Amino acid sequence: HRLLGQMADACDYANVHIYFGKGGAPRDSWAYASGLGQIPAAGRPTIVTETGYSTAWKHDEGVDEATQAKETLSILVRSAAEGDVGVYLYELVDQKPDKTGAAKESSFGLFRTDWKPKPAADAIRNLTTILSAGQGTAKAGSLAYGLQGLPANGVSVLLQEADGAFDLVLNVEPKIWDA
Repeated sequence: HRLLGQMADACDYANVHIYFGKGGAPRDSWAYASGLGQIPAAGRPTIVTETGYSTAWKHDEGVDEATQAKETLSILVRSAAEGDVGVYLYELVDQKPDKTGAAKESSFGLFRTDWKPKPAADAIRNLTTILSAGQGTAKAGSLAYGLQGLPANGVSVLLQEADGAFDLVLNVEPKIWDA
């Protein structure tokens, strides 16, 4: 990243890809990866253009489908809490079937190759359904409030609906996967 030199005048965003070795929680890598993106683009807002979990559970960097679902929601909440301007999940559909559970690059999809949703796709649908229950699309909001007892591995995001209602999203990122 340092070899790129300072390019902030030539870019709109600090671009990062964030992956989580050995099933680590998003909090384990987020600050480090975002910091790398700031090296060539100091002061620019961060955009996460690639992130996700492989469901190749037999690979040392894969997780099972239930863990992918939980950690994908943590990715979305973590990204919002960090103020990232966008986050893109890798990838929509698995590249090819993997009966072995060891083909990491083939198994990042939110959907299987037959387009059946994995639990992660269902979790995203459920979260967006809950957050769209008000009027319109939720965006970062402003409201005076306080929280007590949120653990160090937790984050909160305040969202405001178009009708003025607020949603407070709380997420805790414990270690849930052990290969």
